[in-house]
This record gives sequence, structure tokens and C-alpha cells, in this order.
Amino acid sequence: MSRPELLLLDEPLSNLDPGSVQEIIGLLHQVARQQRVAIFLSAHEMNPLLSVMDRVVYIANARVASGTTDEVVRPDVLSALYGHHVDVLRVHGRVMVVVGEESGQSFTAANHPELVVE
Repeated sequence: MSRPELLLLDEPLSNLDPGSVQEIIGLLHQVARQQRVAIFLSAHEMNPLLSVMDRVVYIANARVASGTTDEVVRPDVLSALYGHHVDVLRVHGRVMVVVGEESGQSFTAANHPELVVE
């Protein structure tokens, strides 16, 4: 059996307690770095993964935003993607994505055609 170039994981963190989530993320990060394996995974909760991801693909409302975490995980890009205000908070070296209060403001992808594909 040959060594895989890609691991494809579907919701590997769902229904786990926070400690187990961190253990799995640490293990996956170690495998990716030491074995030089790309990991593509789906997750509804991105916050625990943000510190270890090289690239991210967000899919919402029949739109896609793709790029590095610094390019995509920004309030303007995510608000345009979701069509709703989104805050990106940086606290103690961690990044948190939080749905903000309803503002009544319209958000469009027009400002980020390189990141958001409709």
C-alpha cells in the first residue's frame, strides 16, 4: 500500500468534547506536516481549525469563498458570502468567527470577485 497524498474527512470533529477536538486537530496537523499529506475536511464549526489551516473553502448560499485563511476569514469577505454581518475576532492568538447583530445593511460579493464565486 502506498502512502496517501490526500486524506478526505467528513465532519471528523462533530459531536466531540472540546478536549477531543483539540487532540484530533493536533494529530491531523502533525500528520499533515510530518507525512506531507494534504487534508481536506468538511466541518460546520471552523473556529477550532482556523489556527492550523493553510487554505479554506467556505460554501454558503450557493457561493464559494476560497483562499488562504488571511484572505477569506475576514469580516468583509464572510459577510459578503453569507449575506449577513459576520465578525472575525482575534483574541489571545486565536481567531473566532461570530455571526454579528442584524444590521439591515446589504452585503454583496462585488467587492471580492477574486474570493467569492457565485
